[in-house]
This record gives sequence, structure tokens and C-alpha cells, in this order.
Amino acid sequence: MIGSFFQRASLRISQVLLFAFQTLNRLLLEGLDGWRILTTVGAMLGPAMRALARPLADPTIASILVAAVFACLALLRWMRPQYQPVEEEARHVGLLF
Repeated sequence: MIGSFFQRASLRISQVLLFAFQTLNRLLLEGLDGWRILTTVGAMLGPAMRALARPLADPTIASILVAAVFACLALLRWMRPQYQPVEEEARHVGLLF
């Protein structure tokens, strides 16, 4: 009876430890696979980012882009609906019926 209890307990403990080991191992392998995907995408986007950054190094082009961003922001700010408070409310709603 007691031997059977210890046998089942040791089996459960070994199963829990095996599950924890497999989970950590899987987590490590999935993390390394995700890191590999990120490095691959980064390597593919690297030349494109360098090609886009080269014109921005020119102060003339950079200042034109900054001015365009500020002009767009000013236009969006100007187009935003303005809050207009109601001057006077209708007091006698019964007159409308």
C-alpha cells in the first residue's frame, strides 16, 4: 500500500519534471527560431533602409520633408471641427408640439 503510494508519487514527480524540461526546451527553441526570423527580415530590410536614409542625409531634402510634415499638421489642425457653444437653449419645449 505505502510502496504503491510512493511509486505513484515518484512517477508523478518525474512526469512533472519531464514536462517542465520539455516546456523550457520548447520555449528556448521557439525563441531561437523567432530570433532567426527577425534577423532574416532585418537583413532583407537593411539595404532598403540604407537606400531611404541616404537622401535624408542631404540637409535640403530633410528640411523640405520637415516643412511638408509641418504643413500637413497645420492643415489637419485647421480642418479640425471647432467647438461652438450653444448661445441659448429652448426653454419651452412644449411649444414645439
